[in-house]
Amino acid sequence: MGDRVDLPSGAWAEFRDPHSVTNRERRPLVDRAEADTGPGSSLVSQLSFGERLVILMVDAWSYDMPLPRADAKVLDDLPAMDLDKLMIEVAKDERRPFLFEGKMSDPKASPEDSAT
Repeated sequence: MGDRVDLPSGAWAEFRDPHSVTNRERRPLVDRAEADTGPGSSLVSQLSFGERLVILMVDAWSYDMPLPRADAKVLDDLPAMDLDKLMIEVAKDERRPFLFEGKMSDPKASPEDSAT
């Protein structure tokens, strides 16, 4: 059984184990993570990133509709507060399928740039 979260509407969702996520599944998120959530990013891009993370990580739910991995458009039919809660909960460290913590370093940066 997955990591279950109760939602404001009374529905529930379960997240898959982040260790089960393959690199092929994770790569689109990682490739766009910094652009979508970095400095100067828009609210729309941040929501888009959160929704993509929900699509990847929701493994089961009580809604009478397909899982978002099968049909991403179902997110548009969820109560807004439920989707917000899903995006907040799936972004918690223990649920994210990321190995890195914090901001990824810039491989083009000189050693002097990282000195404190």
